[in-house]
This record gives sequence, C-alpha cells and structure tokens, in this order.
Amino acid sequence: MFAITREMQFGECTVIVKELTVAEVRAWLNEPAKVDEPEFDLLTGLLSFDGIGMEEIHRFTDLKKEQVEQLPPSALKQIACVIKELNSVFFNEYLSRLNTLKERLSATSEPSNAA
Repeated sequence: MFAITREMQFGECTVIVKELTVAEVRAWLNEPAKVDEPEFDLLTGLLSFDGIGMEEIHRFTDLKKEQVEQLPPSALKQIACVIKELNSVFFNEYLSRLNTLKERLSATSEPSNAA
C-alpha cells in the first residue's frame, strides 16, 4: 500500500503523521457518532488547531490517545500543521463539500413544520 507519512520528533517521542487513504476516510465517516461517550473531555475538545482537534490528531497519527494527552499544545499545533499538509486534498477540497452534503441531508430528513 502506498502511504505518505512524515516522522516528527518531540524530545524522546517520535510521531508518525499519515495521509488517510480513501478506505480510512470512508470507515471514519461510517462510524456512528458517539453522543453519550466523548473520547476527550471539554478541555481537549476546546484544543483545536486550525480545525484539527484532539480526535483528528489521534486519527491521523500513530499516537495512542494517552500519548496525545501527554504532548504540549505547541507540539500538537505542529502536528496539526503537518496533518493539514499531508491531507490537504481532503481538508481543502472534500471536507467543505462533505459538510455541505451533510447539511443538505440533515435538512431533508428533518420533519417540516407545515401548518
């Protein structure tokens, strides 16, 4: 399998950032939404770097969730930049279209308030 990766070093911690394959993106989109069980708490939910949050950092790297939590925000920001770079086609071209499609599907599946 062809995969684009970049290795980053933070002290003793080596992080491998990867470009997701079409199959990995499809699997991600097909995962059920976890409404009752957030994987991260409010603080980590607030930590977002140009649209890349804690869940994305975990998904686009070889880091385990516990390892993501151990990194300082400055390292997470650097990792997020590389994630955006390696996955630029997904973030720059397809994510906006995907969000538009989700909004349309959501609007058509909501019951209308006809009087």
